[in-house]
Amino acid sequence: VFPLFLLAVGISAALVADRAPAPGVPRILRRAALLFGIGLALGWCLRPTFEPEQLRLMGVLQRIAIVYAATAIACRSIGGGVRLLLLASAVLLLHG
Repeated sequence: VFPLFLLAVGISAALVADRAPAPGVPRILRRAALLFGIGLALGWCLRPTFEPEQLRLMGVLQRIAIVYAATAIACRSIGGGVRLLLLASAVLLLHG
C-alpha cells in the first residue's frame, strides 16, 4: 500500500505543476516540513517518550514528505517533455 501512496504524491505533484502556477520552493519545503512534523508527532503519540533513540524518524508520513519535496521541486524546475523522459528512465532503472 505504501508504494501506491508515494505514486499518488508524485503524480499529483506533476499534475498540479501542469495546471497551476508552481508554488515557490519555500512553500514546498514548508509543506514537506509540516508533513514531516505531523509524522513525528503521531509517532510520538503512539510511543510517548523523551528518549531520542526511541523516536521513529523515518515513518510513513516522513517518507511521503521527502518524496513530495523531491517531486514538487523537480516538477517546478524541469520542463514537461524532459520531465516525462526522466520519469520513464527512473522507473526503468529503479524497477531493476
